[in-house]
Amino acid sequence: MHRYIDTFFIILGVFVVSFVICGLLTAKFAVKLAISFAFSLVAVCVLAYLTRGGKRGNADYRSFVTYCLLSEESETAAMLKSAGFLSENAAPLDGFYVADGSAVYLHLKFSRPSADLIVSLYKKCRKNALSRLTVWCTSFERKSVAISCTLPGVEIKFRTLKPLYKSLRKKKLLDGKRLGASPRPSFRTLLPVILSTRNSYRFALAALTLYAFSLLTPLRIYYIVAATSTLVLAIVSRIYGEKI
Repeated sequence: MHRYIDTFFIILGVFVVSFVICGLLTAKFAVKLAISFAFSLVAVCVLAYLTRGGKRGNADYRSFVTYCLLSEESETAAMLKSAGFLSENAAPLDGFYVADGSAVYLHLKFSRPSADLIVSLYKKCRKNALSRLTVWCTSFERKSVAISCTLPGVEIKFRTLKPLYKSLRKKKLLDGKRLGASPRPSFRTLLPVILSTRNSYRFALAALTLYAFSLLTPLRIYYIVAATSTLVLAIVSRIYGEKI
């Protein structure tokens, strides 16, 4: 969702800058409007070219992650073995998959592995005389990584499911049918994301930008109206973003 918001503001910025520059070269409104739309269209084409293939790839990866989270842990472990990330001789032990003194822990949850969890896993590794630990997860926190670096005797690494996904895709081991496409979210679902507290800063920046451009163009009233509307969105997002 944030990608769409960023794209909108980039195109808006290209349009506004083009309109202002054209205003310095010609006084004809139709000419300025046509040139600005042309530059905006070029910006759309460039962005589409730069992000080609990325949308499908990201959607497939998110679908793959969801599949792993909903599947049995043993199935993800089997995929790790087929991709070469887990030894074929690895056997379950105290919540790990262990082979040759190395442990693999599958944190198949939407939440990130906490620092407390890492400490708990570290204690289990020391208890079972394991010198290396790899934590597979959807994402991880800097705090957890920082904590892991201070724990002696066990080398702890974090890996997301991205390398597994890329390896399986390269080896053509992904089954597209079982990785069902995610449904498109409705506008009601997206509204809290659009009007989130984080986006309030972007709306405010856009409002200030529009107001600044209103000082450079004869069409000041239109920019002020647009800036005011965007500022209202910023205020609504800031006040009610956590509640919507």
